[in-house]
Amino acid sequence: MKPHFHPSYKMENRPIMARLMKRSLHILELPILELSSYLLEEIAQNPLLELVESSQTAAPLPTHKPQEIDFSKSSLQNMEQSHLNYFFPKDIYEPKKETTLKAKQSLFSYLLEQSREVLKNEEELAIAEEIIGNLDERGYFTISIEELSLSLNQEREKLEKTLKIIKTFEPKGIASQNLQECLLSQVEEASLSYKILKNHFSDLLKNKITLIQKKIKASSIELKKSLKIISHLNFHPVNQFLPSPPQILITPDAVISEEGKNWIVDVKRDDLPSFRINQKYLDHFLLSTDLQEKQFFQEHLSSAKLLRKSVYKRNHTLKEICIYILKKQILFLKSKANLSPMSIKEVALVLNLHETTIARAVNNKFVECPRGILPLKSFFSQSIKNKEENVSKTSAVDLLKKLIAEEDKKNPLSDLELCKKLRDQGFVIARRTVTKFRKKNFIGSRFQRRKIFVEIPT
Repeated sequence: MKPHFHPSYKMENRPIMARLMKRSLHILELPILELSSYLLEEIAQNPLLELVESSQTAAPLPTHKPQEIDFSKSSLQNMEQSHLNYFFPKDIYEPKKETTLKAKQSLFSYLLEQSREVLKNEEELAIAEEIIGNLDERGYFTISIEELSLSLNQEREKLEKTLKIIKTFEPKGIASQNLQECLLSQVEEASLSYKILKNHFSDLLKNKITLIQKKIKASSIELKKSLKIISHLNFHPVNQFLPSPPQILITPDAVISEEGKNWIVDVKRDDLPSFRINQKYLDHFLLSTDLQEKQFFQEHLSSAKLLRKSVYKRNHTLKEICIYILKKQILFLKSKANLSPMSIKEVALVLNLHETTIARAVNNKFVECPRGILPLKSFFSQSIKNKEENVSKTSAVDLLKKLIAEEDKKNPLSDLELCKKLRDQGFVIARRTVTKFRKKNFIGSRFQRRKIFVEIPT
């Protein structure tokens, strides 16, 4: 029996974002440097658009009278020598020392060099190359031997033998399976540090030093020395081969400045390329009778107008947000108070915009103000109840960090004690909220923050 197909139709009310609207929202999200690159691409793709170059003022003509030339023999010789020195300078013929930059050796090549010195068998070298190539970004070997054995079609014993040899290479800890093995490979097996790492690693991670001391029955001085050795070990063998972190250049999108008794809000436009519609192409398309040319012209003209409108709307929205931030956070900008609670919803209601528009406008953007160059997002924070009024969550977090920084490191404050101290300062806050703030800011628990101070005789 043949199956019968019956077409069915269903009407749905689904919002579909137009392509031009997507582009407008994309422009709203872009920080100034990315927007500059985006505009240059758009100008290059649209034949109706052209860059407006900044006019260069011509150098003024000399107004002084020309000097009379001295045709004496000595004067002519001096002129000749000066011309020779100018057109044929001596330093270009003198040999110069070449400055060459030596490329930093990679971890892969460094380990391969050691492999060639130790392994003489071609098969072992091939296995070593595969193992080295499968090290992760920390320098650990985390994939299973079985998996590698199947992919290389090699016996497991050969792989394990080669891996064991690689683990003896420099840097110490290379090709370890985990952090514990990495640290163990860097200390002597007979040392107390090795014993702590081998048998009490879990307690060490939780900073349960007192418990470790009871288990190993060591003196405070011996334990302190061992912990100091462990603290100086290399957690990631690959660290010394990592490139230096690139310098991130932050360009503010807006400036809030105080000049005398007045405050000025300015959205930066200097880094954006200026553009206009090419009048020559515009006149040509207006006079054209070809339908295809007319359609082509209309599409690119609409695109050019939308581009200009979108850039204006982005800058206008950004300026309105900064003006509201100035009004709301003026005491913070004057360094007279902490941040006031301010939400995206609040700004959206005041400016009569959608919340997503505000979120897109402040995303990845910075503002230059009397407090420095700050992310626009940093001005937005939730409110926490205070005995007198609602305050910013940022203020509570800053106070929490201060309390922890000033606590007794021998006996750190518990979350409950921190909660009580925050309440004493006027913050109505629960213990679980303190725990949440602490974890979000990567601050350890009471046990993890506790330090043992023991004087070590020299």
